Amino acid sequence: MSDEIFCLKCMKVLQDLTDDEIKEISDSVEEKEFSVGELIFVPSEAEGKIYFVREGEVNIYQKGSSGKKFIIDTLQSGDMFGDISFVPRSAEVVGNFARAKEKTRVCIVDKVSFMDYLQRKPQVAYRIVEELSTRLVVAESKVRDLALNNVSIRLLNELHRLSHKYGEDAGNETKIKKHFTHEELAERVSATRETVTKVINGLVDKGFLRYDNERNIVICRDKLDINL
Repeated sequence: MSDEIFCLKCMKVLQDLTDDEIKEISDSVEEKEFSVGELIFVPSEAEGKIYFVREGEVNIYQKGSSGKKFIIDTLQSGDMFGDISFVPRSAEVVGNFARAKEKTRVCIVDKVSFMDYLQRKPQVAYRIVEELSTRLVVAESKVRDLALNNVSIRLLNELHRLSHKYGEDAGNETKIKKHFTHEELAERVSATRETVTKVINGLVDKGFLRYDNERNIVICRDKLDINL
């Protein structure tokens, strides 16, 4: 099996395809490795390219005019990103940045070749639509948070979302088995690090959150009266 085929077989939307079916697109694949914190692309560089995470994690974010970051999503092995819209992007739509959260390897496919491939593999196109629909629900939730909720509620909702991706349940608690600094959490809820630290300390004092011995955040669901 060639490295390009192996790379694509790791992708969620392609996992049940045969080697021969994947080989139809493998010639268009380029693989790159990025170190921790390295920028994968800025908005102008993503156009016309589909990226798949082979190993590692990628933060997708946008930047305000002041340079403040807002993390939209963190993608893991098997996820796709880049120019994945099925319709042309409007000039008014602000593109995303992508940065490696840890050492990361990605497979890059030319969008034109990939779209031609999807015409022959409608089941893959359907899975992509499902994936994008799920991400849209999460994005709408985050936008609603920004518009309507204070930092405390935004932070609790973001921890709720992170618990679905990284959580481990134990009784009435959910441990987020991934370490996030206060700066990272601030970038996920559009707040300052100082504000997030103050909010977390308050939530800990009230018994809504706690830290375990490894400094992982633990959500006390019974205190919050929510079902994560």
